[in-house]
Amino acid sequence: MFENFRSPSVREPYAGYVLELLDALGPVAPLDRPCLLLHAECDIRAILDGTQGLKAGLSKSELRYVTSYLHLEIQHDHAFICNEVLAVTAGWLNERWGKAQVA
Repeated sequence: MFENFRSPSVREPYAGYVLELLDALGPVAPLDRPCLLLHAECDIRAILDGTQGLKAGLSKSELRYVTSYLHLEIQHDHAFICNEVLAVTAGWLNERWGKAQVA
């Protein structure tokens, strides 16, 4: 949906549809490797709480927030991927790469 629609908002057929889809996917399998959990600082409460729960179940996960270029601020054609998402992800990968090089 995010790749095919010009708007960054999710068009649900009814309220709660995306959360139902996530529930249907079931729990995330435990990972024994670093993983990045990334969401917008102002996401809805269900996503904020769910991300905290996911972090608690993934021992090597790190939670990072995107704080700028959020939904209402986005004004370009490829709105879903903002520069801060790319910068935060690249920074996290660089931190992991540096730790791997030292080890």
